[in-house]
Amino acid sequence: MSSVLVVDDRGDGVNNTPAGWYPQADGSQRYWDGARWTEHVAPAGPPNPTTHPANRPAKPWYKSMWFVLPAIFVVLLAVVVVLGIVIGGAAKRAVTGPAAAEPAGATIGTPVTDGEFEFVVNGMRCGIDSVGEGYAVQEAQGEFCELSLTVKNTGNKPQTLLTNKQSAYDTQGREFSPSTEATMTADGDFFREEINPGNSAEGAIYFDVPKGTQLAKVELHDSFFSAGVVVTLPN
Repeated sequence: MSSVLVVDDRGDGVNNTPAGWYPQADGSQRYWDGARWTEHVAPAGPPNPTTHPANRPAKPWYKSMWFVLPAIFVVLLAVVVVLGIVIGGAAKRAVTGPAAAEPAGATIGTPVTDGEFEFVVNGMRCGIDSVGEGYAVQEAQGEFCELSLTVKNTGNKPQTLLTNKQSAYDTQGREFSPSTEATMTADGDFFREEINPGNSAEGAIYFDVPKGTQLAKVELHDSFFSAGVVVTLPN
C-alpha cells in the first residue's frame, strides 16, 4: 500500500477494516488486529498481512539445536568405540585365559590334556636339512626339528587338529611356529586332520629353527583360543 490508511481506533465506533499490516506516516508498518492498533511495528516493506506476529509458529527445537546434535553424536560415537575396546580386551582375556601352565612331570611320553585333546609327545628330533623327495622337497632355512605326536579326541564331537597352532621354545625363550610347507610335505595326512571322538591320530609337526638351536619345551593347543599345555623336552 502506498498511502496511509486512516482507521477509527478510538474503540467507540464501528470499523470493518480487516486485520493486517498497514503503513504509517513515518514509513513504518503497524499491525491492526481488526479492532485496534497493536504494539507490533515493522520496518517499511510488506510483511505477510495475514499472520499476526504473536501467532507466528515457533522454530522447531531441532532447528535451533542443529549445531548441538552433531556434537552429541560425536561424543556418543567416541563412548561406543571406547566401550568396544574395553569389552573386547576383557573378552579376549576371558577366552584365552592365563598363560599355559606346565603340569608337574609333563615330558616326553606323558599324556597331557588341553580342551578336548589329549597329547602325548613321542619325541623331538632336530638337525634335519630337508623333508620330502623329488619335486616336493622342502629345504630348511636353518634346520628342521621334527615333533612326533599322538593326539586323542576325548570329547563328544569331531575336532580338527590345527598343527599350525602348536609352538616350540628354545632355551633362550624364543618362540617358533611350525613350518606349514614342511609339515604338509612330510606328513600331509596329519596337517589339519579331523579326529572323531575316542579316536587317535599320530604324526609329526616340523619347526624350521636356526642351526644348533636347543629346544626346551613345546606348547600344545586344541584350538586357537585354548590356554594350552606345556611339555618339557630333555636337554
